[in-house]
Amino acid sequence: MIIKEQSFFNKIIIGLFLITCFVYLSSVIFIGYDFSENARSLLTPLLLLCYLTRRQKKSFLIVLFLIFYTLGETIFTEGSLSENITIAGYLNYYKSEAFYCIAYTTLLVFILLKMKFSKIVKHFSMHLVVLFLFGGYLLFTMEELPDASGYVLSDYLVYTIYNLLFILVLIFSFINYLYHDLRKALILFLACLCIVMSELVQIIYYYVDKSDIFNIVYSFLLVFGFCFLLYYFNYREKTRSIDIDGSSGD
Repeated sequence: MIIKEQSFFNKIIIGLFLITCFVYLSSVIFIGYDFSENARSLLTPLLLLCYLTRRQKKSFLIVLFLIFYTLGETIFTEGSLSENITIAGYLNYYKSEAFYCIAYTTLLVFILLKMKFSKIVKHFSMHLVVLFLFGGYLLFTMEELPDASGYVLSDYLVYTIYNLLFILVLIFSFINYLYHDLRKALILFLACLCIVMSELVQIIYYYVDKSDIFNIVYSFLLVFGFCFLLYYFNYREKTRSIDIDGSSGD
């Protein structure tokens, strides 16, 4: 169920966030790149405000995730709207990627802290083997997409770390769902799944095929991921199920 005790201000922010999602998706389809990028840059600040204005207990790690993701989005948008490639633009690329990496790291830590490592190994060792093999294959495939001839070592390291982090977020968000077996954990996994899939489609759009359909699919997946996060922030289980280590899941 959705918690109904949000403040009036929180409801206004949620409304603005949903309107911005609609404007962003509409602009991707009907208007153009520049306007859609400006609209997209508003999504995570509004999502952060949605989280901060809720009355329930807040996680410092989630706040950090949203702050650093917002910083990455802001710098990325400024660079993507620039028509000229400059040294400052190149440095902005590294800064935006660094903020994205920090954001995914905090989200990964948030998920890992919900589980006990010994219980993960005991109950999900086979799942981990299969998921890491899949993640390794996915990472290897993504490494083959860009034209390596134009890469320097720092570009390669940033690209690899970035990809590795969001793959780990996907893997452990799924393990977290299996661990707790709660609808709220499922919502978090769906949010991570949509965001990670949007990253994969964006990589295809940048390095393989510049077709508008990939940009549209990326945009919808990103919005779905953010909406699932919003749903996760405001969801409370009707009954608190017991996870595998005997404690109540979140």
